[in-house]
Amino acid sequence: MCYLHISRVTYLLIWYSPKKYAVALGSSSTASGEYSYASGYNSVASGNKSYAAGYASVASAEGSVVIGDSRQVKPEADQGVAVGSKATVKNKAKQRVVVGSEAKVNAERGIAIGKEAKAGGKTTNTLLDGPAYYADAIAVGYQAEAGKGGAIALGKQAKATKQNGMALGVESEAAGDFSTAVGNESKAKGQGGVGLGNQSKAEADFAVAVGNKAEATKENSLVIGRYARANGNHSVSLGSRSEIKDGVSNSVAPGYGSVASENNVVSVAYKETPQSTELSYRKIVGVDDGVNDFDAVNVRQLKAMQGQNMAELFSVRSEVRGVAASSAALSALTPLSYDANNPTQFMVGFGTYKGRQAMALGLSHFVNDRFMVKVGGTLGGNKTGHMMNVGLTWKFGTSQGVPATSDKVLMEQLMQDNRQLKARLEKLEARLNAM
Repeated sequence: MCYLHISRVTYLLIWYSPKKYAVALGSSSTASGEYSYASGYNSVASGNKSYAAGYASVASAEGSVVIGDSRQVKPEADQGVAVGSKATVKNKAKQRVVVGSEAKVNAERGIAIGKEAKAGGKTTNTLLDGPAYYADAIAVGYQAEAGKGGAIALGKQAKATKQNGMALGVESEAAGDFSTAVGNESKAKGQGGVGLGNQSKAEADFAVAVGNKAEATKENSLVIGRYARANGNHSVSLGSRSEIKDGVSNSVAPGYGSVASENNVVSVAYKETPQSTELSYRKIVGVDDGVNDFDAVNVRQLKAMQGQNMAELFSVRSEVRGVAASSAALSALTPLSYDANNPTQFMVGFGTYKGRQAMALGLSHFVNDRFMVKVGGTLGGNKTGHMMNVGLTWKFGTSQGVPATSDKVLMEQLMQDNRQLKARLEKLEARLNAM
């Protein structure tokens, strides 16, 4: 192996290898890999196509890049990049990027940018030889941490600790698989949870919180709006300060300050201010006519129903008045006393009630002094119709009955008895006067 040595100043040395096309610049620097470059005191570029720049920097893997003092990319960590003080790509994982003081990437295709940033947490797979780490994690920011595979953490102290989680913002946290937290101090703690907005919180599986300090605390809950809250499963709060009360499920609170405190409801009642104790109410407009049994109805349908009900009410009222007038007419059909010589009687009755009139005709017949039959009916019933009645009358008792005598005969007998009594009295008075 042939090296070209050129010395310009005491501490500046250049080595060039025409066979390997390697260049080393600096005291004690070495470029032994093909197409490699080493620059800086005691720097080493031993991997093919590697680049090492800085005090004691070491690029041992193929295609690796190391910039900074005492930085290194270990052998077999091909295409690794380490930039910054104490930035290190240690194990065999390939295609990693580390930028920043004490930043770490533990698995393949990981990226850590920022002081103390970490990408690629340790797995629990016991079938692998030695420690294993999750790949494809990205952490950008001071103390940012991307744990499992596919996780992304961007921002100071941002954390995406679960698989395919994403945390964007200062102190944001994506703690569930496939969760997303975007905004300063935003949290997405459940699987598939989404928190968008400063200090937003999606604390359960598949919960979604959108808005400044919005909170979705239960499974499958959705919150959109500043200070909005959903504390029940499968519930939805839409609007600033809208709220689903604790334990209330399957309910919806749409609009500013709306409150749902019962299961399975859509509540548009709202609090005008957070301190309000009484609820105010809203109108729901633009509702089409309901068709099915459980559709909502609108005011037009209610008015039509009210008109129909009023028409039916007027009809019933008119009919009731007609019935009352007909009943009064029928009750006026009263037979005279029993007369053996004239057992059959014809009757006429009239009745009126609140503007309605009726006439009734009736017929009664005495079979004997103990049994009577009566028939009656109304005429001109109009909407009421014709009314009829039939009555049977029995007279009970222990007497032997009376002779079949008419009232006229009885009167004549009574007058005759009176005349006889008068004659006797006159005779008695005459005798008394003669004494």
